[in-house]
Amino acid sequence: MEIHSLKTPRFITSVLLTVAFFTASAEIQAHEINIVATNTILADITAQIIGNHASIYSLAGYDEEVHSFNPKPSDLKKLKEADLIITNGKNLEGWINRIDDQTKVIESSKGIKVITKNGEIDPHGWNSPYNTQVYVNNITYAACAKIPAHCNEFKDNAEQYNKKFEEIITIYRKKFDELPKEKKKAITAHDAFGYLARDFQIEFIPIKGVNEETEISAQILANIIKQIKESGIKVIFIENISNTHFAEQLVEETSATIGGELISDSLSKEKSIDTYYKMIDYNLKTIYEALN
Repeated sequence: MEIHSLKTPRFITSVLLTVAFFTASAEIQAHEINIVATNTILADITAQIIGNHASIYSLAGYDEEVHSFNPKPSDLKKLKEADLIITNGKNLEGWINRIDDQTKVIESSKGIKVITKNGEIDPHGWNSPYNTQVYVNNITYAACAKIPAHCNEFKDNAEQYNKKFEEIITIYRKKFDELPKEKKKAITAHDAFGYLARDFQIEFIPIKGVNEETEISAQILANIIKQIKESGIKVIFIENISNTHFAEQLVEETSATIGGELISDSLSKEKSIDTYYKMIDYNLKTIYEALN
């Protein structure tokens, strides 16, 4: 199974199989279908299910902010040539309507119980393992429709993959349930962890909204500082895609400290966090240890 990233020429080892990310100019080996995923998270989930039966491209690369991503002409060419386009949906890919053939566009988050804030849908469903099964099942269904001869294989891969996330849920649900409520509060760089917060009963106060490009005013920052002081929040999390300036300013103004770097919108270049499974496990471990 080869995953080609149009942004990131880097080789990685995934959980179940070896996948290689190449630049768009690299030679493409023959596969049964071509798939374009809009980000590295969706590309990796797809790779775990489809195995060696597809060539997979990730438009956005490692550590890349996905809200502002807009495909270049070369990206649009890849999208046109794709047999399947794996999107997140929930208004994350505002450019997707530019694709002529919408029948090959798959909304992998379809069916999750959405969170809406200030009239805006939170697209970050992938950041909670409770939603993983929805993503996996949607992609599996699409893969079976395209390559029915290998459908049983895809279903088996999906079942084994989902079991790994069920184990993570069991482990961390117990851990977070044992934390006192007053400890389960933290600041995040942007509002990317609403689903995780809902599912593990954690209160996250974001510096920015669901879109990482949200402008931060002096008043917004002052309000967050006030909340930190009044609520006794001790932990601020930075992110792999975010500037740390505002987090560092909060540390200077309060008694809170940096609790670690979370992986939010794209997989990390770091080998220890370069797959979706590793990302979920890493984020939950980092959050738990910092709050505890």
